[in-house]
Amino acid sequence: MFHNWVEDFYDEHKMLENQGYLIGSFINPELVKKVLGSDSEKHVSSDEEFDAISKQILETNREQEKPLKKRKRKLKFKE
Repeated sequence: MFHNWVEDFYDEHKMLENQGYLIGSFINPELVKKVLGSDSEKHVSSDEEFDAISKQILETNREQEKPLKKRKRKLKFKE
């Protein structure tokens, strides 16, 4: 349980750190580039990988937007 708490704390810290870099990049982008330097986590993807991920995101969004089918209710008449 303690390890999960530490991991959550680390994730929150990383999020706040990245948010600070984002806000700072509007004020002084050169300084943020200098601070990040070679330590920044960059991911370079090919065009094929980017297209595959884009298609997957679109498909997921379409599936979530599908309306649920409503069941037609039959009226029962009592005589």
